[in-house]
Amino acid sequence: MRKRIGQISKWSLLSLILFASTASAGWVSGGGELISDSRNPWWVKNTKEVHYCVQIDENNFGVSKPRASELINKALSYWTRQFKDITYGAFADGDGGIAQQKFIESACGQPNVLLNFQLGILTTQQIQKIPGVTGFVGLSVRTNYVPATLKGEGFIYIAPQSGPLRPQAPNLLPDFWQRDQQSRLYLTLLHETGHLFGLPHTSKIVVMNEDLPYWAASSTAPDWPTMSLIFDQLTIFKFTYQQTFPLGFCFSSSQQPQELEEPEEPEEPIRTSPPRTFHIQKNFLANLSPAKPVAVKSPAMSPMRFFGLDANEGCIEPTLVGKELVFILSTSNGASIEFGRSNLELNPSPHASEKIIDLYLTSAAQSIFPNADFSRPVQAMGFYEAEVLAKGLYKNADGRTQRRLSLIWSGGMFTHIGGVADGEPYFDILDGF
Repeated sequence: MRKRIGQISKWSLLSLILFASTASAGWVSGGGELISDSRNPWWVKNTKEVHYCVQIDENNFGVSKPRASELINKALSYWTRQFKDITYGAFADGDGGIAQQKFIESACGQPNVLLNFQLGILTTQQIQKIPGVTGFVGLSVRTNYVPATLKGEGFIYIAPQSGPLRPQAPNLLPDFWQRDQQSRLYLTLLHETGHLFGLPHTSKIVVMNEDLPYWAASSTAPDWPTMSLIFDQLTIFKFTYQQTFPLGFCFSSSQQPQELEEPEEPEEPIRTSPPRTFHIQKNFLANLSPAKPVAVKSPAMSPMRFFGLDANEGCIEPTLVGKELVFILSTSNGASIEFGRSNLELNPSPHASEKIIDLYLTSAAQSIFPNADFSRPVQAMGFYEAEVLAKGLYKNADGRTQRRLSLIWSGGMFTHIGGVADGEPYFDILDGF
């Protein structure tokens, strides 16, 4: 099948709008024809191999072609591993084949190439077809699709860090792809390749957050290599004890009195010391933006108070060891101290499952999924464990502080830690609520 990059169809235009990182709201259609199969995975189980090629402007992109090819292969392998945990709709008989193809890098221009990675490169025709191209860090654009075979082709474009195609968005770093062992580029490739397999922008899966590519190009936070390592270890579609990243946060406090706006509610107990302001940063993505101060009105609302921790600053890093949650305090001088543990008990009820992949089918594709209900064109194809609830009993190192904990797992990590302190329930300990 020959590529037709210059002849961008209505499907690819919508794909561009839907999947363009940092793009604003896209077109809608009352009739439904415009959307139809634009959100389909580009390939399903009848496609066994996908040949792709890599074009790169090394000077302006700032990364060598061998290194870029290595990261692309790593990103595709990542999704191959993750999609093994997807649960398919009944019509697919347990095998949708999403991301399970053999991905083969080939020379550009070959007739069997279905996907072009264009790193810092666009043709004149593509530039004309993409409105405001310098407003994007990355794009996933499907240029052709055959409903009878459910096969797509197109390109992924990643903007260069210099030259005429450098994004014109504010606050971008001068050398964003060269920084941090190219971990920023890797996470951006994870995001854009996720669209190949039908994943939409969603805050429930961190790597598919709409703003992630922009963060990668603009954030001065130093933890991108760590984030890259963490993503490689996560299982985002299904809970496992071995590959879950618990919620962590960093904090600092000041003893200066602070004027607090008091709501109309019963009087609080008289304070014996000035209120502290805790600067809390939740999980590893929080460092991408400044921490928001949290005015603590009661000692019970302080995470340090909750955990029985006598410290004014540091990072709390809960880590799963077997089926226990081990709490580690890392300080600015490089020390790491275990200060408490909690057992974990999962909710025995079935975990909350959500649809993540749709498949638009017509009768032309009946030979691929013969059990599909063609009376309705959109099939719920892929489901994942969207939320898992857990609880435990936290004990600090000396045993004098014990708290009941509740946790919510979603997208590969614990997103909330709640509990009970001094008889008061808190949904989110870090927010003091």
